[in-house]
Amino acid sequence: MAWGSELRDLMMVAEQDWRQRLAPVNLVVEADFTADEVRIAQGHYGDIANEMLRAGHRHFDIIKRYPAITLITLVGHAALAYDQQLERDNRCEPPQAQTTSAGGPFDSGGRPPPKKSAVGDRRPDP
Repeated sequence: MAWGSELRDLMMVAEQDWRQRLAPVNLVVEADFTADEVRIAQGHYGDIANEMLRAGHRHFDIIKRYPAITLITLVGHAALAYDQQLERDNRCEPPQAQTTSAGGPFDSGGRPPPKKSAVGDRRPDP
C-alpha cells in the first residue's frame, strides 16, 4: 500500500475509538466530541484520504474504510462552523432604525414601516 503504516495504524485505532463512542448514541453530536478532537480527526482524515486517492482508491473506499471518522469529520465540521457563526452573530449589534432627513423612521432595509390604520378605518366583514 502507498500510505505509511504509522498513519494507517493511527487511523484504525481512531476508527475503533469513534465507533465505540458512536455506538450508544442516536445522533452523532451526542458523542460529545470537542473542537480539538474534530480538528485532529480532520487532519488525519485529510492525510489518509490524500494518500489513498494518490494510490488510486476512490472516495467511496475512504468512507467505507473509515465510516466513524467520516461522520465525526463531517458533523464536527458543521458543528464548528455553526458555533463560529453564532459567535460572530453575538458580536454584531442589531441594526438600528434609520431616519430620513425629514425625521421619518425606516427599517434597516431602507423601507418605511407599514402604515397604521385609523381607528374608524375598518373594512366591513365580507
